[in-house]
Amino acid sequence: MLQRAELRPLQGEDEKDEWLSHVHYAFAPHRSGEEVRELQERRPEPEMLEKKGYFVDGAMVSICGLIDFTGRLRGTWVPIGGIGPVATPPEHRRRGYAKGMLRDLLVQMRDRGIYTSALWPFYSRFYECLGWGVSAESSGFKFSTEDLRRLVRGFGPQGTFSRASEEDIEVLDGIYRCWAQDYDLTIKREQQWWKWNVLTGWEKRSPYVYLYRNSHGDASAYVIYLIRGAEDNGRTMHVMDYAYADLDSYSALLKFLLDHDSQVGTFRIDTPANDPLFDWQATGEVKRHRGIMFRVVDVCSALEAVPFPRDLRDSAVLEVSDSLCGWNEGKFSVAVSGGRAEVCPTDDASDVQLDIRELSQLYAGYRSPEQLQKNDGLRVHSVDGLDFLGRLFPQRETYMAEDF
Repeated sequence: MLQRAELRPLQGEDEKDEWLSHVHYAFAPHRSGEEVRELQERRPEPEMLEKKGYFVDGAMVSICGLIDFTGRLRGTWVPIGGIGPVATPPEHRRRGYAKGMLRDLLVQMRDRGIYTSALWPFYSRFYECLGWGVSAESSGFKFSTEDLRRLVRGFGPQGTFSRASEEDIEVLDGIYRCWAQDYDLTIKREQQWWKWNVLTGWEKRSPYVYLYRNSHGDASAYVIYLIRGAEDNGRTMHVMDYAYADLDSYSALLKFLLDHDSQVGTFRIDTPANDPLFDWQATGEVKRHRGIMFRVVDVCSALEAVPFPRDLRDSAVLEVSDSLCGWNEGKFSVAVSGGRAEVCPTDDASDVQLDIRELSQLYAGYRSPEQLQKNDGLRVHSVDGLDFLGRLFPQRETYMAEDF
């Protein structure tokens, strides 16, 4: 029997309650219904989160959210559709509903001019099969008090720290924008995003927020953190977010963390993959983590939107496979001149053959053509194809700290 499937916004309070119950069953099943309602009342989702349900014959079988971000890619700002949360209740799993929902969501995004997307995976392989590719990494540092003391020894004098709040969002955002300009995939943080996500987080806790002013009185760093654990078992400071305008301000921030040595025994901080902590030869534990997954939603729009090296004047034919988005399937002529690309479908022989996941990782700047040729399925059919891709997509520093 043919089923009628539809992805649409929620209608009415009952559907909103059902959507929320699916989210918390998937991501916080340890919480009671009363706890969930209390958290929701304390910090309701912002308007920028579009809640959607995937309905089959009238029943909500899967759910997702969409946030229309503006993100940095290759020196310019582009629309990035932040997808999350994605969840299917257990009674509807293993039936292809999540795949169908994501396909319909990409159609809707393309219709709205959102030609890239990003998400945090519950299972990377599932999303890789649908065209998303890991496109950033982070380094997770774990310091003991002695580790941190050794690190900051010799750091110069610092300015002053003071508690900050929502009243200081404009100042915090100025520091964040200065810091974020070195990393692609960082987003423009709207005020409601600061309030709902950065200063609260997914679990809707109330972290400590401190603002640093240097010896000239200029605001040049901030840190947002939680202190967890019982005193008997040793408390841990978990840095949720931070930014700095210069390395002196970063070093002052680290010294400020050490000022908690009478309260805290362990310090955790997640950083971009190539953080200055490596240059400072920080001791302690460090682990590399796979980060956000990224996907090109519309090949033509995405390639024509970003700047390319101005000295590149060349063309090639890319043959792209995309099982989820038929409009990306086929061969595209990419002609670059004056820093811009002109992209159009073609029947000419292809110079390079790759899938949408590989193209997405190249576009984000996370992987090189040589890496994809060696370890993945990228195939080169002409002598100049690999060289063209390398010049078209030089690698970039990528990082995304947002949780959605």
